[in-house]
Amino acid sequence: MTPLSRRLLLAVPALLLLRPATAASLQPGRRAGLMLEPADPDKAAFSGQGIVGSVTVPQGRARIAFLMPIAGREVAAVAFAADQPGCTLDLVALVGWDGACLRILGLEVLNFSSQDGASLSSRFAGVGDRTRLGVARTAAVPRPGLPKRWENWTDLLAWRDFSPFADAPVRTPLPGTRQAALADIRAQVIALLSPPCQAVTPALLAAFSYPLAS
Repeated sequence: MTPLSRRLLLAVPALLLLRPATAASLQPGRRAGLMLEPADPDKAAFSGQGIVGSVTVPQGRARIAFLMPIAGREVAAVAFAADQPGCTLDLVALVGWDGACLRILGLEVLNFSSQDGASLSSRFAGVGDRTRLGVARTAAVPRPGLPKRWENWTDLLAWRDFSPFADAPVRTPLPGTRQAALADIRAQVIALLSPPCQAVTPALLAAFSYPLAS
């Protein structure tokens, strides 16, 4: 057996993690094989075979997490690590064809946990009319000397041609809640995703420096 070099051994986990995924209809009526491949430096590039352009995300824990149908096509959810001191954070870039180009349509928290016991989990699902995505959230909020406060709600993301997803809440979030905190983050992200954005930038990551653990 031929021994592997140290450099190749270090690359193997990423190569295994970023193997080709299934095909999807990123463009209406056209299926394409999806790829998530290592890209320098420390990035992963998502693309669809035969589709012009690609989207890059941080490489840590990068994976194609799921596919969601909306507006006669599918959106790929590309998850990756965005850890902060004392916190584990997985974000998910919602990548799709907006009618003109492949781009990031939204950037959302997938899972979050901190050393003080705060947590947030998200479950994505399609909505019956296929014009929105629903995100069911469960959050734990620690309180000194008291049991954790639990919050449960659903965020709605609405499709828009040639634009990122729009926030479409059923009602205005209550101030001081995790839902309100995420709504504030989402407003910053939507602004940064217009015009079309094809990379998770430092500015996008900075939007998530909001103290979710507080």
